[in-house]
Amino acid sequence: MLGWVDYTAVRYGEGGDVSLDASNAKQGDNSQALVVILPKGPDGKGRYYLAENRRYAGYNSDLRRAYFRSDPDSSIVQRFGYQPGMLLWYWNRSYTDNRMAEHPGAGQVIPIDAHPDQISSDDGREASVGVQMYDATFTLTPTPALDLRWSNRNEDNIKYQAKISAPSAPAQPAFDDRLWAAKKLPGTAVKVPDTGTSITLAGEALDGGTVTVRLVFTKPSAE
Repeated sequence: MLGWVDYTAVRYGEGGDVSLDASNAKQGDNSQALVVILPKGPDGKGRYYLAENRRYAGYNSDLRRAYFRSDPDSSIVQRFGYQPGMLLWYWNRSYTDNRMAEHPGAGQVIPIDAHPDQISSDDGREASVGVQMYDATFTLTPTPALDLRWSNRNEDNIKYQAKISAPSAPAQPAFDDRLWAAKKLPGTAVKVPDTGTSITLAGEALDGGTVTVRLVFTKPSAE
């Protein structure tokens, strides 16, 4: 599962700071991913949080210019960027696939959206997961605003352009699974356990090539 990257594994309850290099641009002795070993689930299967430092480097350079095909009848695409920062994943060994349409809110390895509120067009359609996750990273800076056009047809087959927009949102550097477990999330968001685990982007180099991730463990809300 993790053979593609250098990682540091931390057992549940072992708080502290961990330095991470960009996930595909190793700077030195730092790992490129952090694995937090959580208490096993009710079925005895392993559960983990994974953290990586996503930057516009190497194969991740394309994250700066992702594309959105607004009209299936046209080859024209619109460009938008995925925000760099700390990307968190929930790895749940109770599942063997990521088909969330079959098991909403759950999958084998699903990213945790730092801004999980549903993004929709102004005619009421939910944006694709690819667009929804443009601001999924945990960051020390505000998110960029989103402005896309999405074609549709009305009941008389008249084509028009709807808007998909999201305003800039405040920085969200911290993840606390006690709070996330209590959130009412859209179907595109993964449900996480309440383990009392907090993972925070505590600092970053000027170029973002290395970040400091802080782990704190407290009593779960259920206890």
